[in-house]
Amino acid sequence: MPLELAEDRMHDTFLIVLNAIRDGRIEDANAFPGYVMTVTKRQYFHVLRNNARSTESAGDFMMDGLPAKSIHNPDYMLEAKERSRLMADVLQSMATNHREILHRFYVLEQPAEQICTEMQLTETQFRLLKSKAKAEFGALGRKRLRPKDPTSTASISRRSVIGNGTNSAVA
Repeated sequence: MPLELAEDRMHDTFLIVLNAIRDGRIEDANAFPGYVMTVTKRQYFHVLRNNARSTESAGDFMMDGLPAKSIHNPDYMLEAKERSRLMADVLQSMATNHREILHRFYVLEQPAEQICTEMQLTETQFRLLKSKAKAEFGALGRKRLRPKDPTSTASISRRSVIGNGTNSAVA
């Protein structure tokens, strides 16, 4: 299936470029390579977007849509999985209406008009709710990324042993 998809995208790219040449949209021969690269990138991102939408419904937050070169980089993959897990955790901890509006707008890419209609919101209510949801998402994400408090019980007990003037070694 991936080979068929690649062949389909290559064919689509060829037809788009061919039609641009026929329609006279490429006037400068020096611009041709750049035009082909732009069309190719757009086709590639179209595939990524479709993969993200299909895997999103399975709850797999875009892991299948990663660029091919990153799949072979274990550090990048681990980091991407951690980001996905963090985002999913933060979304799950949010208020239901905030989570729903972010999911609909950013993940499903539904237009604002559709969200307003289905959630029975005015345009102003939609903008306000989305703004509050984004602020909540950012605050919760920063809170989860914040380093642990350095004055934890282990460091307090270590300081008290060292501070008492004893020469005992503390690991």
